[in-house]
Amino acid sequence: MEGSPPRRKLRPPSPPGSAAQPSLDCLPSEILENIVARLGIREAVRTSAVSGAWRRRWETSPGLSFEWDRGEVDPAIVATVLARYSRPVASFRSGWVEREHSAVTDEWLVLLAGRSVESLTLGFAEFDDRRFHTIHSAMFSCRELTELYLENCRLPAAPSGFLEHGESTLEAMISLSLLLEWLDLRSVCTDGNQMDEWVIRAPNLKHLTIESDYDYLWRVEELPSLQTATVKVDDDSTDRDFVQLLTCFAQVSMLELHLLATEDNALDGLSCSLEKLKSLTLHANFRSVSSILCIFSLLMRCSNIGVLDIEIMGSEFPQNDEIDAEFFNTLETNDLFTNLDVITLRNAPCLSNDMHFIEFVLSRVRLLSKFWVFRDDSNSLSKPSEEAVIEIAKYRRASPKSRVFFRSMEDYYI
Repeated sequence: MEGSPPRRKLRPPSPPGSAAQPSLDCLPSEILENIVARLGIREAVRTSAVSGAWRRRWETSPGLSFEWDRGEVDPAIVATVLARYSRPVASFRSGWVEREHSAVTDEWLVLLAGRSVESLTLGFAEFDDRRFHTIHSAMFSCRELTELYLENCRLPAAPSGFLEHGESTLEAMISLSLLLEWLDLRSVCTDGNQMDEWVIRAPNLKHLTIESDYDYLWRVEELPSLQTATVKVDDDSTDRDFVQLLTCFAQVSMLELHLLATEDNALDGLSCSLEKLKSLTLHANFRSVSSILCIFSLLMRCSNIGVLDIEIMGSEFPQNDEIDAEFFNTLETNDLFTNLDVITLRNAPCLSNDMHFIEFVLSRVRLLSKFWVFRDDSNSLSKPSEEAVIEIAKYRRASPKSRVFFRSMEDYYI
C-alpha cells in the first residue's frame, strides 16, 4: 500500500547446532586481567561499559598504573577511583599538581599507603619554596616503594616513634624503604627547613637525582648498586666535600654534576677512578683557574667516558682569569680522552678560555667523531659567531674523522 513503511526483512534462523559468536568473556580470567593491566587508568575504568561481566573487572585487575598527562584527569575524582581499586598499585604518577588541588593529594597518599604503591611520582606546580605544600604523613607508610619522585614540596614531621635513632625525616624515610631503586628529589625540603646533616642509605638504590637551590647538608654513604647519579645543588653557602661525594659514586656509568665556583680546586685530592663511567654531564664555568682545574681533576679520573656534555654556567659574567693555550698543555693528560667520541659544549660565550679548551680537546682526542658547540647568542660578551667559526676551523685535530658543529642555543632547544 502506498505510504506504508517498508517491511523489515526477517533474518533467517541460525541452523541447528551453530555456535554463538565468541566474546571477550570467553577468555580465561588471566588473559582478561592482562588486557586491563595494559590500559591506562582512564581506559581501564571505561571497560566497565563493555558488558555486565566487565562492570567491576578493573577494580580487581592486578598491576594497574595510575598515570596521566597534565590536565588529562580532574584531580578531585582520583581519590574516588583509588578507593574502588582493591589491588596493590603498581605505579602512580601525577607530575603537575596545581596549587588549588594540592590538598587532595593528602587523600591520595593515605589510599596509596594502603595499596602498597611501588612507584610514586608526585610533583607540584608551585615554585616558591615558602608556599610549598606539605605532603601527608602517610608518605612514611609507603614501605613497598621501588621508585620515588618528589618535586616542589615539603615533607612533614615524622610520626611519633618513627625516628628511633636520631635520624632526620628524609634519612629515616629512605632507609626504611628497603626496596628503593630509584630516588628523585627536586626542590624537596622538610618542615622547618631542617639543616642538620643527614645520610642517604639505600643498599638497592640504582638511580639517584637530587636537584635543589639549597644544600640541605645531605651526604651519601656507600651505595653499592648505584648506576646513575645526578646532583645539581645551586648553593655555595656550605662547604660540601665533593671528593667524598664522588668517591661514593665511583661505580656509576652515568653522572651529572653541578660544579660550583670555588676559590680553590674543589676536587683537588680526588684519587678514586671512575672506570665504569661512560657518560658525563657537567654544569661548570670556565671563568677562573680553580674552576678549570676542578673540571680536569674529574676528567682525569674518567678515562673511559665516551660522551662528555658541559654546560657553561655564569656565561653572562666576564672571565676572572685569562688562560692561554699553554696552561692546558701543562696539565697531565696522557691517558685523558682515550675513548671520548662525542663532546657537547653548551651556552658557550666563546671567550678566550672557552676557545682554548676547544682547541686543546680537538688536538688531543684521537677517536672524536663529533664536537657540538652551542653559542650563547643572548650574551653581549659572546664572541661573534663568524669569528669563532673561523678560529675553530684553524685548530689542529687529532682525529681525522672529527667534525665540529657550531650552533646557537636556540637550535639546542628545538
